[in-house]
Amino acid sequence: MTGADTLALRTVVVRRYVTPLREGGSMPAVVEADDLGLYVLKFRRAGQGGRALIAEIISGGIARALGLPVPEIVLAELDAELARTEPDPEIQDLIRASGWLNVALDYLSGAVNFDPAVDEVTADFANRLVWFDALVSNVDRTARNTNLLIWHRRPWLIDHGASLTFHHAWNGTVADPGKPFAPIAEHVLLARADALAQMDSELAARLTPAVLHAAVAAVPPDFLAEAGVGAQAYVDYFTARLADRARWLQGAIDARGCAVRLRGGARGAARGARGIHQRRRDPVVPEERLFARRHRAGRGTAAGAGCACRRAHGATPPGRDRRHLRRRARGWTDRAAATARALSLADGAAQRHHSNLAGAHRVMRRSGRGAGARDGAHGAPAARPPGPA
Repeated sequence: MTGADTLALRTVVVRRYVTPLREGGSMPAVVEADDLGLYVLKFRRAGQGGRALIAEIISGGIARALGLPVPEIVLAELDAELARTEPDPEIQDLIRASGWLNVALDYLSGAVNFDPAVDEVTADFANRLVWFDALVSNVDRTARNTNLLIWHRRPWLIDHGASLTFHHAWNGTVADPGKPFAPIAEHVLLARADALAQMDSELAARLTPAVLHAAVAAVPPDFLAEAGVGAQAYVDYFTARLADRARWLQGAIDARGCAVRLRGGARGAARGARGIHQRRRDPVVPEERLFARRHRAGRGTAAGAGCACRRAHGATPPGRDRRHLRRRARGWTDRAAATARALSLADGAAQRHHSNLAGAHRVMRRSGRGAGARDGAHGAPAARPPGPA
């Protein structure tokens, strides 16, 4: 279901400040609430301002309405006295300034960052996510910073404070709500979103006026009053953007086409480079073998006609090619000779080593310093082994 009851936010009271995360400009922290749950707290007075929390609530509600997994978003009441438990003066000031109401997300214990080179997602998820990020103008879903977590082998969306870029300098109206979203070209899953046009109708049908009203109604009135924008302005913006979605949707489709072509060209260049490298590593073909192949290709002609290949190319290649092949053949011969010399030297060294060991053994036997002599060093003198004197 995607009604107003599912988009309403719970309110928790922060009881313990656990640790700062020190990630991003919002300086979030892990806290423990009165329901004994852990949450990632986003401070109201962080560098991104209160409008980032508005974007977090509205975009998170829209994502849930589209069937995208988002950690539970709650309103968190923060006591400024908790600043005493943090030794960092900067964080102390942030906690004191953000006293009372803030926004927090459920802490996904054990989650890891999404790696586009390793982790796989379904095509359905990729299409929904690209469509959603183009709708809410989310600039923070690139390969450098995916804002996706893998938890229980499933991708989860986090951190939508950078979405709704239009409202950071907003008076409540947007001149062109259907404007294509150019940063979608850098989306981490754009190349995998191959059915945007096919899924457009189904996704747009989920965002009814009631759902949009519920997503905006979850924002506390104090946040909206501080931003100086009414709730109806957000509803009107999304209504107009959905009505004119053909433009920004086509922009995303065109951006995907360019991304796919660029990736294909990069793969071709890489394959070409690998081919050149491999050809350089190939063994040198001797000159006689190289032209023997051409000669065999001319066999089977009429008797007395001779080899068309030899008549066309001559017994030897042109002067420049002949010198080049000779240099390569000479290098191949030199390498083979060097290898043979190295093997010969190694064999001679091994033979000398074995002969030295045999000579030393004979000397020890003649002098009576065999194994028995070594044993006798710790007690009585060892007896001379039997045998001819």
